[in-house]
Amino acid sequence: MRVMQMILERKVKNTTAFTLVELLVVIGIIGILAGLISTAVVSAKKKALVASAQVEIKNIVGAISKYESEYNRYPCPTNAAEDTVFGLDGKNAAIIDILRDIDSPNNPNHARNPRRVVFIEAKIASSTEMPGIGPDGTWRDPWGRAYRIAIDYNYDNKVDIPAGIFSTPSIPVSVAVWSAGPDGKDGTPDDIKSWTDSKK
Repeated sequence: MRVMQMILERKVKNTTAFTLVELLVVIGIIGILAGLISTAVVSAKKKALVASAQVEIKNIVGAISKYESEYNRYPCPTNAAEDTVFGLDGKNAAIIDILRDIDSPNNPNHARNPRRVVFIEAKIASSTEMPGIGPDGTWRDPWGRAYRIAIDYNYDNKVDIPAGIFSTPSIPVSVAVWSAGPDGKDGTPDDIKSWTDSKK
């Protein structure tokens, strides 16, 4: 009887416990799955930020086009005669204030938008480091950097861009808007642009 009891106890012990090898295998599988999931999450987040930037860029271009239809000129805080790129210095509020109809030094007493039409609305950010329109009036991309807005003020159907940013000194559109993308550098493959590069 005692022998039988020992055999049963041994079987019970062997069937209810995990061995160290089994435990290590399970931990390894959980680690691999966690790595795969975190990679997928990072990739999905990057795609979502790019998609958000694409929508905002289209909205900015659309607002500038609506302004041009309303006033028969492009929004400009001064009487510019040459193409200008706003945002390279980290500030694009000169254009955004006019499109939002904000009374500011860029649009004093609504002088640049006298009909007081709001052409664009966007998320308001609480700091100048966050995406959206910051307290300084600059609209920043999902990575917290100012959108670049180039406008054809000399009406030659192309926007001249300062040398060294893109491979071509001009873009064959009247309004070009772009984000420097995740890497924060203009003219790199991850830039998000409102135009399509011509094929060579």
